[in-house]
Amino acid sequence: MGQRLLLHTRPISHYHLIFRSFYGSGGSAHNRGTQLERFVRDECKSGRIRKLDDGLRYFDQLISERPLPSNFTFCHKEARRYFDEMMDRRISPDVVTFGVLIDSHCKDGMTEDAWGLFKLMDEINIQPNQITYNSMMDGLCLVGRLQDAVKLFDSMVDRGLKPTESNYSVLINGYCKKRKVDEAMRLFKKMGQNGLKPTTVSYSIVLAGLYRDGRVGTARNLFNEMLSFGLSPSIITYGIVLDGYCKNGKLEEAIELFESMEGTAGISANEYMYAIIIHALFRAGKLEDARKLFNEIPSKGVVPDVVTYSTMINGVLVYQMLEHMIFSFRDFL
Repeated sequence: MGQRLLLHTRPISHYHLIFRSFYGSGGSAHNRGTQLERFVRDECKSGRIRKLDDGLRYFDQLISERPLPSNFTFCHKEARRYFDEMMDRRISPDVVTFGVLIDSHCKDGMTEDAWGLFKLMDEINIQPNQITYNSMMDGLCLVGRLQDAVKLFDSMVDRGLKPTESNYSVLINGYCKKRKVDEAMRLFKKMGQNGLKPTTVSYSIVLAGLYRDGRVGTARNLFNEMLSFGLSPSIITYGIVLDGYCKNGKLEEAIELFESMEGTAGISANEYMYAIIIHALFRAGKLEDARKLFNEIPSKGVVPDVVTYSTMINGVLVYQMLEHMIFSFRDFL
């Protein structure tokens, strides 16, 4: 436990000895780390830690006792400290303040904390807007609480707030991830009936859900509908369609789209798209085609990433393993 402190050239200072008497050696790593954190904070506040070296040694010990918190953790703690200070000073936060905090907590999976902030808004008579509702609904969907998100959507409507395309898209995405594609499609159509034009984002969400559910024909029709309305598929949309074709055994359609999208839509394939097609080629037993496609990547100005290389490595190994099994089986016969 104390070895890292002994690595420094200076001897253990008076402060380390004080800490040892306070810190002891018992308890879990988490509790010990918490004790050390509190000890260092108190020592700094009292002015007893005056040398930078001593402070750094404590920090080094703290890291050794438990994993360093993520940037999100540091940011949340600091942001919440400012928020609490704001409340203590009787400075009323507005909907923007709450919105930022709720959104960041939801994105980091801290849904209960976000929900507590959302309820606090009601308690101090601050009306959430569509953006705040969107963040909270998205956070609920992220942790699988789709029905709670639907109830929140309904309560927003009951309060007289008109849902935006983003509000609908969050719920549509939630339905799709739960494989409730029919409900997603109904909500998608309802959005249009309520005067909101679907965007490339909302179309892409539904397309991903349809392909995940194996409904290739319906997805193809929806993609063509999007084009007929003058919406240009994004690179994300094309990635979804390529992945959908490949995972549903439509390799020829995927390759045709892959080869034509630059000419028809001006979208060049990225490393993610190459990985999708290469993986599908390996699954179809087309080793040489996969190699050829991989080798052409640099000439297209694309740099293969870890996913692309991993796809090639895995594909080659699996292909060779299957060949070995086939030959072994033939020898056995």
